[in-house]
Formats: sequence, C-alpha cells, structure tokens
Amino acid sequence: MSSTIIDKDLGWKQIKKQLSILNGMEVASGLFGTESPDPETNVAYRGIINEVGHDNTPARPFTRQAFDSNKNATNKFTDIQYNKVLAGTSTTVKMLNRLGVYTSDQIKRTITTGNFVPNSPVTIAIKGSTRPLINTGEMRQAENYKIRKR
Repeated sequence: MSSTIIDKDLGWKQIKKQLSILNGMEVASGLFGTESPDPETNVAYRGIINEVGHDNTPARPFTRQAFDSNKNATNKFTDIQYNKVLAGTSTTVKMLNRLGVYTSDQIKRTITTGNFVPNSPVTIAIKGSTRPLINTGEMRQAENYKIRKR
C-alpha cells in the first residue's frame, strides 16, 4: 500500500517572506536636511533648534509631543497594519509606508496645533503671527519619513 503526502502551503511561505523583509527595518519620521548648518538653507537644523531650544529660542518639542501624545493610537495602527501583513492582505513595504505617512501626519498636526511656548513680542512683530513654529509653512511641509535599515 502506497501513501501520498501533499504539502499544501496556505500562505506560510509568503508570511515568512514578508516577515524577513521587516526584520531589521525601521520607519524614521522627521525632518531630513543637508549637511549645511546654515539655518536659512537647512530645515532640519531649524527643526532641531525648535525641538530642543537654543540661546533665545525656547524648546518647542513638536516631534516628542507628537509621539508622546499619540503613542497608543500609533501602537494600535501598527498592530492593525501588522495583522494585515500576517493575513496576506498587505505587504511589509505597504505597512512601513503607511506607518511613515501616519507618523509624519501626526508631527505635522502637532506643528500646527501643539501646545508650545508662545512667540515673543519681537517675533510676533517680525512675522506678524502669534503661532509658534509656523511662518512660511516650510518646516511642516518638509516633515517626511524614511524606511531604512536599523
């Protein structure tokens, strides 16, 4: 009597492939600039000055505020995206891109609506606005994400 064994792959190979792509990858959200320390040309440099403060510029931690105030929502969003990969309805690359867009949007929203030290009267007179972090909108528009190896 002979028997036959049939090995049916119900998606395990695809899941393994997607998880191997994820291994060692991360999403970095923030401002990515040039090597220039000139604040006129390097939006990332200006972002750091605003994030941590410097000389007469008080700290306005827009990135930390965004991540701290959205930690639970981001974890839930990540779980949903990860489960889509495991279910075979999404890919690792799509998941990472969705997470990048999601976290970048949180930072942009915080730049716009965050609770920060107000502008000084001198700054208000120069730029004509009381809203910190927003003058031309360049920093908010430059907020982005990268998918990279850890």
